[in-house]
Amino acid sequence: MNPKPATPVVVATGDTLTSSATTGNQWFYSDTQTGTGNFNIYPVPNDGRFTVSMTSAVQENFTLTIYNNLGAQIREVKNIEVNGQFSMVVDFRPAAAGIYTVVIRNKNSRVVKKVVINK
Repeated sequence: MNPKPATPVVVATGDTLTSSATTGNQWFYSDTQTGTGNFNIYPVPNDGRFTVSMTSAVQENFTLTIYNNLGAQIREVKNIEVNGQFSMVVDFRPAAAGIYTVVIRNKNSRVVKKVVINK
């Protein structure tokens, strides 16, 4: 039996996180800017088809990118114009079961959401 490892120290410098642990790090990071938008993804879990809803007080263009659990880009939708309320259905079936990362970004910020695909 191995002793419990020491709790690592995580330091944020700008948009970069650094850990004192050289291995075993698992990052879940969400960088958001308040005041410009509200983002929801539903249903979670789903079968590879889900709705993304966005609300923005001003007209903004967004990009939606989906990554698999290895960090490989699966799909990207650019130039999503939002002014007020907006929703779209994303269908990337037949997707393998697992956890995917959805990143919604504009020129100033990004929101990271997780999506669970169940089959």
